[in-house]
Parts: sequence; structure tokens; C-alpha cells
Amino acid sequence: MTKEASQQQYRSMVVKIVSKGPHGPYGVACIKNDLNHPDLEGKSITFSLEEPTWKGRWPEKSEIVILEDVSVRARGFRAKKARLAVPGE
Repeated sequence: MTKEASQQQYRSMVVKIVSKGPHGPYGVACIKNDLNHPDLEGKSITFSLEEPTWKGRWPEKSEIVILEDVSVRARGFRAKKARLAVPGE
């Protein structure tokens, strides 16, 4: 993945929810069983739980989310779009 944002989707499992982070609520998800990105298996991606990144109810730990518009930051990966996965994804 390059430093520019990637338009690909990343299937990830939520491992942490922080309701009161220094920049607002956020989640951390770990890439899990994503056949399109086996080289990133186990890597963490952070995503905001505020709009416009996230809409609707917050995910719970161990739920699967789909992360998009992922970029590389100094402290890891960050997604600018996130949503709950639907059955079959």
C-alpha cells in the first residue's frame, strides 16, 4: 500500500472501541481472512466513529467491518470510510 489513499475495501474484525479518544470516538480493526490482502493479515486499521466516516450504530468488538479509503500514517493505517459488513461479504 502506498502513502496515497487506497480505494480498495478491507475486511476487518473490530478489536477495540474507544468512546472518548483525544480526537473523538474511534475503532481499531484487524485485517482478518481478507483473501484480497493476505499480505496485510493481522495489521490494524484505525477509523473514526463519527460522521462522515461512520454512520449508524457503532460496531461491537469482534464484529466484521469493511474499511475503505485507507492511507498510511506515521502511526499506522487509517480508514476514512467504514461500515458494518453485511452477510456474504
